[in-house]
Amino acid sequence: MKISNIFVLCLAVFFSGTACFQGQEKNVLQLGSSDFSQWHSLFANGLSEDASWGAYKLSYENTDTLFARSTRYAKTYAFPKGKQGRFLGKSSFACLFQNNVLQITDLETGTSVEASGISDYQPVKGGSLLFAEFLQGSTKTLFVLSLEGKVLWSLKDVTDYALNDNLDGIAYCVQEGPAYKVKLASFGNEIKSITIAESTIPINVFSWQPAGRSIAFAPVTTDQKGKRTNTAAFFYDLSRKKLYPLDRDSAELPEGMELAPIFLHDFRVADDGERLFLSLRGIAKRQLSQEPGLQIWNSSDKESYPVNQIRAGEGEFLFSVWHPAKKTLDLIGTKMSEEVILAGNQSVALVYDFHQYLPTMSHHPDRDIYIRNLATGKKSLFLERFSGFDEMLSVSPGGKFIAYFKDGDWWQYSI
Repeated sequence: MKISNIFVLCLAVFFSGTACFQGQEKNVLQLGSSDFSQWHSLFANGLSEDASWGAYKLSYENTDTLFARSTRYAKTYAFPKGKQGRFLGKSSFACLFQNNVLQITDLETGTSVEASGISDYQPVKGGSLLFAEFLQGSTKTLFVLSLEGKVLWSLKDVTDYALNDNLDGIAYCVQEGPAYKVKLASFGNEIKSITIAESTIPINVFSWQPAGRSIAFAPVTTDQKGKRTNTAAFFYDLSRKKLYPLDRDSAELPEGMELAPIFLHDFRVADDGERLFLSLRGIAKRQLSQEPGLQIWNSSDKESYPVNQIRAGEGEFLFSVWHPAKKTLDLIGTKMSEEVILAGNQSVALVYDFHQYLPTMSHHPDRDIYIRNLATGKKSLFLERFSGFDEMLSVSPGGKFIAYFKDGDWWQYSI
């Protein structure tokens, strides 16, 4: 074929395609900014207990709409501006609205009941009751409601609370006059509470034992700069009905140590319900100098001079385990630079010093990993010069196995 013929053929194809597109322009809908409000995203919300109902959410630019739809027949409920949609049992659906109204709908009959003054809620007691709260300022009002919307129990002036893992009981701190009282209550047809401790400042950190056999709590204050401080911790054994305090005057507190500022991730009751894991802090021996002057940098230091100065002013943070009934408190980590990972059903811990091989050009320094027996305190070497990447070391959810990557292979260690 000659070049001129090829050129003519290309022009013919081009113009025929253009004509085709021009013919389709009549069916094109031009969208503008005024149409944006009609766009939405679809999100699954959950299924009822027997999967006879499903819920989903359509999220628009300015608002959301919840839907509950039958999986057996053509029946759908819409809840405009609803949020926190949850199924209750086989055929009840609850959600919150912006005016702090909780609505509970029987999807089979279509009847609804409402409860006002609710800012958050959660099914408890196997879904047979609803626990709700209303936040106002620094205090909360708590409610327990039936699925018919009837208020079975309410309490004002609560500073903080924690539901147990089984969702059949609660620990809370309530202000009564000048005192703050810590109380326990179990959910049921009749809800009664017992007082287990009193404090001059609010209790705002709680940790339940997974089966609900014991609970630990502490008062933590925060200043305007966000610095957290606490001087005491408490452990309550529900079976013995006994409260154990831990403060700076406690005999089991190691000399030169004090309670570190408590955070939820390092303040937890052991699964056996007999111990409490928490952090201690070495009492700072020297404070950070405020006066400018000569700085002496030591080449043998693991960290730079400014970092060492700040840590010297803060004191060392050490992870520990407290056994209230035995009146013992043992350090798991022996220096601030040690990290601790609980394993072996919390009977042992992996301990490593991330400062060990500093200074180094590696972004993740190597480390020697030890296994410490929490009952005897004995420590034995597990891995030498192991990689500093956290992704290469993992403890199984049950704590019975350790997986690690070394020499090009994954290994599994049975504790």
